[in-house]
This record gives sequence, structure tokens and C-alpha cells, in this order.
Amino acid sequence: MPNFRLWLTAVIACRIFSSALSQMEHCDICTCEVDKKVLLLNCSGVKTRPGDYFGFIRQPNPDIYDHYTFDTIEANFESNRIKKLTRLSLLGISALSLARNEIAAIDSGTFLELKTLKTLSLKNNKLETVNQKSFQGLSDLEVLDLSENMLKKLSPGIFTFLKSLRTLSLSHNMIESLDGKVFAIPTLQTLDISRNSINGIGLDIFENADNLITLNLSSNKLSTVDKFMFASVETFDLSFNKIATVEPHAFSNLKSLKWLSLSRNNLTEVALQELGDNLKNLRLQELHVQRNYLQTLEVNGSRLKVLNVSSNVVTSFPTAGYTALEALDLSHNQLHSVPTGLTGLQMPALRWLNLDNNPITDVRFPIAGKEEQDGEIFVNLTWVSLSHMGDVQKLAAGAFSGEFLMPMSQPQILSLARSAV
Repeated sequence: MPNFRLWLTAVIACRIFSSALSQMEHCDICTCEVDKKVLLLNCSGVKTRPGDYFGFIRQPNPDIYDHYTFDTIEANFESNRIKKLTRLSLLGISALSLARNEIAAIDSGTFLELKTLKTLSLKNNKLETVNQKSFQGLSDLEVLDLSENMLKKLSPGIFTFLKSLRTLSLSHNMIESLDGKVFAIPTLQTLDISRNSINGIGLDIFENADNLITLNLSSNKLSTVDKFMFASVETFDLSFNKIATVEPHAFSNLKSLKWLSLSRNNLTEVALQELGDNLKNLRLQELHVQRNYLQTLEVNGSRLKVLNVSSNVVTSFPTAGYTALEALDLSHNQLHSVPTGLTGLQMPALRWLNLDNNPITDVRFPIAGKEEQDGEIFVNLTWVSLSHMGDVQKLAAGAFSGEFLMPMSQPQILSLARSAV
């Protein structure tokens, strides 16, 4: 009986192994399998065959996989130490990854035969420059990843042949300035230029980018926010720059803007006065200005739902005009008292409030509009944090009970961790 069990186990293991091999087979120097009529061609980390030239891409012989039934090919040539790209000939390919190689140049016409390609990754290579002919033939390309390279300059017209491009990543490069109509791509929706060394942006850089929705310019060296000309952007990230000045009407054309981050910059009260005027007529719903040098903030954001002003030097916070605000973070500032107007009619939608790490000594919530809405103060507030307040000496009688918090529609959370109460 033990021998029979051993035999049965061996048979089952062989069948499982055979099944796995039938799903993924060797195709010349690669492995391949078909999933939902897509041929997945994995040629990453392959060894050089006799006769191969070192540093060039090693393509499998198409005869090896022509017995498969598939509609398209997705090919992976990552980590092959490829140094130079010459013309590729993978017919029917829709996705190609050449990431994590040593590619320093792309010959003109390299992708000319890949007319069905929709996704191309050249991430983490050694590209120092690309030109207009580098992407010739890729009229159907929708996603292009050029991140983590050594690009220093983008010439106008380099993306001219990319008539269908929707997503472009240029993050983690060495780009210092943007000039000319580099991004004149009407189909472009998402653009990531974060983590470069950009210190200036030309006024016409985004001309004709009429469908741009998401723009990431974070972690650069911008010191001034000039007037942006696109009206379609909904998400705009300018965090981790050196912005100290916001030019008049810098955001006035961004009529669709919903999410904006200016966190971790050098903004002061003076700069924010103009920012407030810029945002007055926008559809902005979420604003992040944490880790700046703000003493106060007056945005008049009647449509704002989320506002993060944490880690500044705020000593006062005017509460008028925030009728839609649901979440407010005022932690790590210099507030000595709870701002008047955090309750009642001025902020009727407020649900989440963080006042951690402020030198508040006497916690009380002054009621604004009590006579108009008596008994419905803080009706939506469900989370309050007053943690890490070493200067708190007392909670005012009734500060979190009775008319101050009733009636409450949902359970509440109150945090007083590491406070001196």
C-alpha cells in the first residue's frame, strides 16, 4: 500500500507538471503562453544565443509560436542589458516592455513596423535624448513610459507621430526646462513629469493639449506658478517644489480643476492671498497646502470638500465660505484656540476635524449661528482629534456634549492621545 500511494503521488505530480508545461512553453529563447487570445511572450533576462550580438535585442523566431491561436501579442524584454534598438518586427503586438535595460539610443524607424502597438515601456534605461523619428510608426500608441532615464531636454515635435497617445510618463529624468509645444497632443489625458529638475515652463508648452485631465509636476524646482492655459485639467500636483509666488490668475483658466496640491513648498500668507482669488470661481473640491509657511488661509472655497493645512504656522483660520467642507486638517500649527465658526451654519457639512499638535490651552467650540440652528450644532461631525496637545489645561464644560454636539446622526470618535488633559 505505501508503494501504491507513492506511485499515485508521482503520477499526480507528473500530470500537474505536464499541465503547467502545456500552459507555458519555450518559444526559442523565450517562454510563451496564451491567455484570453493574447500571446504572452516573456523574453526577460534571456541568455545570448550563438551568433547573437551583445547589447542588441534578441527576438524569437516567429515560426516557434505560429501554431498558437491568438489575436495579439504582449512581449516582455526586460533586464536583457540591451544597449541599442534597431528595427523591431513583432507583427500583431499590442504591448512591449523594454524596461530595465541599458538602452542609450533609439534608431529612426525602430518601431516603424509595430503599427498595432498600444503600450510601450522604456522605463529605467539610459536614454539621454529622443527625437521625432524615434517613435515614427506608432500612430496607435496609447501609453508611453519614459520614466527613470537620463533625458535632459525635450524638443518640440518629438511626439508628433503619436496621434493616439493618452498616458505619458517622464518622471525621474533630468529635465531642467520645458519650452515650445512639446505636449501639443490633443489626445493626451495623463502626464507625469514629476521628479525632474524643472525650473521653468513656457507659456505654450501645453497648447493643444485640450483633453489633459491629470498633470503631475511634483518634485521639481519650480519657484513661481505662472498662468496655465489648459481648461480640462481635473487633478494637478505641484507638491515638493520651491514655489513661493503665485502669479495673479494663475489658475483662473482651470475651470475643471477638482484636486490641487501645493504641499511642501515655500508658500507664505502673501502668496496665498492671490491663490484665494484664483480659486474663487473654480470647481475645486480638494486642496492640499500642508508643510508650507502659512500663517493664515483664506480661500473662499465654497465647493471645497477636503482641506489640508497641516504643518504650517497658522495662528488664525477664517472659517467663512466653507459650506461644503467635510474634512479639515489644521494639525501641527500654532493655533491657541479653536477657530470660531467650526460649528453651525458656517461649516454644516464638516465630518472630520484634526487639531493635533497645536498650543491650544482651553478647548471650547464657539458656536456660530446658534440662534438660527439651535440644537443642530456639529450634526455631521463624526471624528475629532485633539492629540499631542501638551498645553491643554482643561476642556470647557459641555465642550463635547449637549447642545454642542446634539443631535448626532452617527457615532463619533474623539482622540485626546498624549494631551495634558
